[in-house]
Amino acid sequence: MTHEGESYRLFPVAWNDRTVLTDGNRWVITLKNSDILMIRDLLESHQVLFEDSVSLLDSQVCETSGRDSPCPGRQLNSEFSDYLTEVSIVEGPIGKSLEVAKTSILCRPPRYYPQAMRRVTRCAFGAQEETFKAEVFDHFGNVDGLRVSTPSNKTWAIYRSNDLVDASEIKRYLEEHANEF
Repeated sequence: MTHEGESYRLFPVAWNDRTVLTDGNRWVITLKNSDILMIRDLLESHQVLFEDSVSLLDSQVCETSGRDSPCPGRQLNSEFSDYLTEVSIVEGPIGKSLEVAKTSILCRPPRYYPQAMRRVTRCAFGAQEETFKAEVFDHFGNVDGLRVSTPSNKTWAIYRSNDLVDASEIKRYLEEHANEF
């Protein structure tokens, strides 16, 4: 993984129906499929939570006959009419991040670029649109790399390696910190 110009070697561990990537020291990243659910920096005592996306189309399906507007609180102005998903991001200290206000971003549907073998999700970060998530695929269709950026200008890039490691240290670390996941 790379973050702020530094590289870290993370190891995958299956945990319930998720994959946890950790270096056994500083980083804990929780994935479900190729979606990042949480990034935890133990050294800085900071975490980022990515809450499930809400389809804006689904929220407008609740229109009923006789009503002039879509679901209450879900009206989109025309400037954002092409955005289909809302993602909530919560950043803050570990254990207190849920007390911090959520940042919501509106996202377009992912776009696949076959020549580059990548799928990119672009979102509105305030007044400008930027890449929120990019997935890189190998020739077999497996995710080979994943990059995510937050509105606070933090970016994490995770790339798959084929190096073999001794898993005993990672197992020991996870057993000691099992309640934190």
